[in-house]
Amino acid sequence: MLNAQIINQNFDSATDEAIQTLVHGLAGGAEATREVCTWIARMHDRQYEGRSLTAMEHSALTFLLRSRLLDCISNEQQKRNAEIILAKSWLHLTGKHHHILTGRLPRSTLRRADRETRLIHMAAFQPCGPKAAASQKSIGRDYIPELCDFIVIAGLAAIALAGIGKAILGAAAMGYAISTLVEYSMHRWAGHGLGGRFRLLMKKSGWVGHGASNYLEATYLGHFIVHHVKTSNKYYTAQFSSNPSGHRSTIDAELDALGTIGRQIKRTDYGMTLTPTGVVAGLLVTLPIHVTLILILCLEPISAVALMAPSLLHVCASKYLHPYLHKRRDELMNGAGPVVRFLLGTRYAEWISRLHWIHHKGGGGNYNLIPGADFLFGDYRKPNLDLVFRMRADRILGADWRVR
Repeated sequence: MLNAQIINQNFDSATDEAIQTLVHGLAGGAEATREVCTWIARMHDRQYEGRSLTAMEHSALTFLLRSRLLDCISNEQQKRNAEIILAKSWLHLTGKHHHILTGRLPRSTLRRADRETRLIHMAAFQPCGPKAAASQKSIGRDYIPELCDFIVIAGLAAIALAGIGKAILGAAAMGYAISTLVEYSMHRWAGHGLGGRFRLLMKKSGWVGHGASNYLEATYLGHFIVHHVKTSNKYYTAQFSSNPSGHRSTIDAELDALGTIGRQIKRTDYGMTLTPTGVVAGLLVTLPIHVTLILILCLEPISAVALMAPSLLHVCASKYLHPYLHKRRDELMNGAGPVVRFLLGTRYAEWISRLHWIHHKGGGGNYNLIPGADFLFGDYRKPNLDLVFRMRADRILGADWRVR
């Protein structure tokens, strides 16, 4: 059941009205029945007057039909009216008839829609429930190409055709693969698993291994125990609770009791970013891989740079991007400079923001800020409508575009 904070949001446009209808439909109850049926009647009247549904309204009606919510909250005639409305809307939006009325809109139609509509449309095809969908089957169908994508592809193709360009791109691709795999491994098995048997082995390997073991322990305590359990899971965009007001001081006392490890965790802003030690650790993890590949492949200096640069993306993401993901969108956009505001407005930043919220509050998975390994190991999770509306209530980047 959706909470009152979500249901009582202010809606003042056709798009928000469609979203409100979905919220009521998911919440259930007598009031929801009246709201949904009234909204469908308005859509019928609109079409009768010669006006068409928007892609957002079409997506909302599609979900109400395909999820069989109308079977519970309306009679057979109202359901039939909804099917007629959807058939007319499909013809208007796509220019074609379709025998599966509750299917996904084609990419050509969604390319003309805004990101909010695309998100709702994608989420409408995921299973309902408190956890994100883990199915990998529809990953390709969720991608909607834009003009900038074609420009980037054309640029990469031009580089590949230019002499050493192919070698540079190949090295960069390997570097990217290293980054996403190392990030996944560190996050999955160190941040959430305490390093397992590897940590025990390191602890018995002299003073260097003992230091590495302590670092893994601090990583686990700082990331999973402090960042996930004690702070940013429940208070996602606030980190600490204001009620009781002593929440932070309580955690500080617990960390002070841990000595060196506790002080190191506080220097990471309670697991929110990396200290200089964390940055060095990220470099050291990838260094043996760099050296091995450079020697085996006999890479030229420029290709070696192309290999190493993207392989460190996960360090930059953990240190600089991650703190932004735990802030409200309005706070970010009002306080950021033009360059940061542009970067946070990209599809990548909005997509990663949603995935990271799911990592904390939507059922886990999504260990990457640098996408790739999650797909490979089956840990990619996508939001359904229940989760999208909870994200909107948290007002995170990539789930809420309303102007305040």
